[in-house]
Amino acid sequence: PFTGGALLGDRIRMESLTLDEGVYIRSMASRGASGGLAMTTREVCDVLDAFGFQRIIIETVGVGQSELGIAGSADTTTLVLVPESGDGVQVLKAGVMEIADLYVVNKADRPGADRLVQEVEVMLGIRRGNAYRHVGAHHGGVRGPRYRDDAAEVDSAVWSAPVLRTAAVKDEGVDALVDAFERHWAFLDRTGQIEALRRGRLADHTRDVVNRALSTLVWERLDGERRLAAALDDIVQGKMSPYKLASDIVTELQEDDAHDG
Repeated sequence: PFTGGALLGDRIRMESLTLDEGVYIRSMASRGASGGLAMTTREVCDVLDAFGFQRIIIETVGVGQSELGIAGSADTTTLVLVPESGDGVQVLKAGVMEIADLYVVNKADRPGADRLVQEVEVMLGIRRGNAYRHVGAHHGGVRGPRYRDDAAEVDSAVWSAPVLRTAAVKDEGVDALVDAFERHWAFLDRTGQIEALRRGRLADHTRDVVNRALSTLVWERLDGERRLAAALDDIVQGKMSPYKLASDIVTELQEDDAHDG
């Protein structure tokens, strides 16, 4: 978190995949960017798309409650949890729980997996208004992916996020996960939501590019760093507020724009 560098852990964990000619893995440093993604993740995805890759998987740095950038960058957002990830309170309060299209409990062969699946399904049920629909009898476990109803899902314009189990090291549940990806894509395509998602994503991307350009303009062209350093003592002593200095810099930018016009 301090260096902003990349450990290249993907290649360490997935050594066999790096030798597959049909797979390309690129580790990217976050460089201090927020949201769980590197600043140029979207641009890299655009390049891979133009290169002909039909499926692009983005692994975030490990998001928390506010690091939700992945939802604005992917067609399908998948949240992977493990039994050791915490209790039900953590499940209920995590902001990232609200953005996922698929929920996966990995290491499902470990103790606590049944409970975690049940907690996630209860959380999803609270949002749908049927909190205990999937909760079994007092001593019964809840197993397998959960959908409202296959027929209902086909006719509905609202996606019902499934909760799936996997045990990656045993290659268990992976086929069901891939099938869920395909189901979600088919749902987005059938309901026309994929176009709206991508239009919104392109609009957000454009805003991000403009914001980055403006940031560069302020701190480089207007010599913002020098002005900040010169005024920092006054700000520390309470003689000037950060808002006043920011206002002065923005005003200068507006005046330059008026002169150029």
